[in-house]
Amino acid sequence: MTYKGFILILQILWCMEVCAQSQNNGRIFENTSVKSSSPKVEVKNGPSSQVGSEGLKEAQQQAGNSPIGSAELALWLPAPPDSPEAPTQTSSPVQVNHRSETKMDRALSNIHAPTLSFHLPPAQNSTGTMVIICPGDEFSYLAIDKEGHDVARWLNSMGIAAAVLKYRIPRALNYSYGPDKPLEDVRRSIRAIRSAAGDFNVSPNRIGLMGFSTGGLLAALATATYQEGDREKAETQDLIDRISCKPDFLILAYPVTSLEDRYVPLSIKRNFLGDRFTYKDVRRYSPVYHVNPDMPPAFIMHATDDPLTSENSVIFYLALKQAGVRADLHIYSEGGHGFGVSKTGLYAASWKDRCADWLQALGATKPIAATTAAQPQTSSLTQRSRARAAKMRQRMLERNQRATPRE
Repeated sequence: MTYKGFILILQILWCMEVCAQSQNNGRIFENTSVKSSSPKVEVKNGPSSQVGSEGLKEAQQQAGNSPIGSAELALWLPAPPDSPEAPTQTSSPVQVNHRSETKMDRALSNIHAPTLSFHLPPAQNSTGTMVIICPGDEFSYLAIDKEGHDVARWLNSMGIAAAVLKYRIPRALNYSYGPDKPLEDVRRSIRAIRSAAGDFNVSPNRIGLMGFSTGGLLAALATATYQEGDREKAETQDLIDRISCKPDFLILAYPVTSLEDRYVPLSIKRNFLGDRFTYKDVRRYSPVYHVNPDMPPAFIMHATDDPLTSENSVIFYLALKQAGVRADLHIYSEGGHGFGVSKTGLYAASWKDRCADWLQALGATKPIAATTAAQPQTSSLTQRSRARAAKMRQRMLERNQRATPRE
């Protein structure tokens, strides 16, 4: 056996172990452990950086020298799959719109090379939890600071690591990716971080997904339609694709959850689905129609005076409740839209305090021991949640059977 063959076998065995662990549905994070051994996951930052032991050191150094305190690493190498016709980042660079002269508030567009920008708390403060952040902005821009880096720094203050996802916007300059490519980027980000969780001092069972506005649609849809991984398919050459992309918790801030006319303006639907779309497309890409009992706990926030109606959050919460999924909903009378974690002076700005309480109740802010000996255990509350979800599935099945006309 060649050396390369031996290394490949070791990677496959490790990947199978992580996949098995990621199937653990423990949503209250107790007695979980950080895996200290992980394969190197290559992501580009310049010509040669990677997410792994060396890539982590480089990321930490760059975070210390960066004005925004993060290291930006490529999500796909050498390039995103199935898009050979897409222009390169060199031939069509990212467009940056500075929206404020007094603070960092950038809007990015024309993204062809998706990346993750990592914000890591000091090792002594790390809780072992990671949150992937999906900024929004009508599927035409990404509000990368107020719904990205600013949020990441807030999470770091609680000892939670964060990664800001710069995904391919459905409509780039003179190019259209459609709705599926951004979803691929969200799923890939979860898999990539889970595959190298130990190198980031986080647990593969404590990876959350967070979305703002239209980024909330992607986060909710990716969560509701998650894939366990293609590890059974021999043709899946990328080991990362064999890992589950199911997040362990979900946070939505003033999200879009339905593409029906009453919930979202036509401009957003066209940006996401294209100029020609059918009602079937609307339902297919509306997260509210894909809610199921296997979804993780969710925190949802919206303001009543938001022009992107708060009914988006209400209907999603009700769907989660009907499915037996643990969820918190906070609706504020004033707040508007797109405020992120800014101190606006309005009551809605306190949502991050409620979210911090929710994360604490979930156990996500509780540090975990960095040991490979301990095995993840399921709390009694998680066991009750699973039992409740199983009963709900049985009730839904019986209801469907009663509704089916007999011949």
